[in-house]
Amino acid sequence: VLLVDDVYTTGGSMERYRDKHFPNNACCGAVLFARNKITQPWIGSLFQLNHYFPTPFAGLSKEERTILDV
Repeated sequence: VLLVDDVYTTGGSMERYRDKHFPNNACCGAVLFARNKITQPWIGSLFQLNHYFPTPFAGLSKEERTILDV
């Protein structure tokens, strides 16, 4: 199974989808753009954005990111 997304920020949404629909984790992930370094070995990106393109949520606290689910 191949899971595809447009932009990777934390990988959380891809992990949640994989865990919900494919609990045996037998899948690969691909994104077009990665805002941050990808930490999941099963996800790859076509383009890696650098420090000139900061994440839009960089200034938020952990609690604020949790509320926004990012």
